[in-house]
Amino acid sequence: MFGYGWRGARNPLTAKAEFNIPLDKPRTNLGGAFVRDLDTGSIYLGHRGKATYGSRIPDDQFLHAWQKIKAPLIRIPGNPKPLALIGDIASPLLEDELTEFVKNFCEAKRAWRVIFPEG
Repeated sequence: MFGYGWRGARNPLTAKAEFNIPLDKPRTNLGGAFVRDLDTGSIYLGHRGKATYGSRIPDDQFLHAWQKIKAPLIRIPGNPKPLALIGDIASPLLEDELTEFVKNFCEAKRAWRVIFPEG
């Protein structure tokens, strides 16, 4: 879960993005996903587009909004749905990439509301 606030503050931290990662086997019902680049062996963290904004946002609509804000996607051969790219799990910049993901996640939710006003 990612959000903002200060530890020890009177108000609780505010969550802005949450994703769960499968630890035992691939599970499409969770937002997080690990993706291996077969050419390099690198492992990336991706997101399936599972989001809420008062109520559940359809994955395809969220990923459409993600594309509209020009946030990075990762495409998997044989899978028609792209994933929102978070970053290479071995990258020394992963912390920054997670921060950027949360910013993009929030922006994509706002963009979704504009693109699909009926929700």
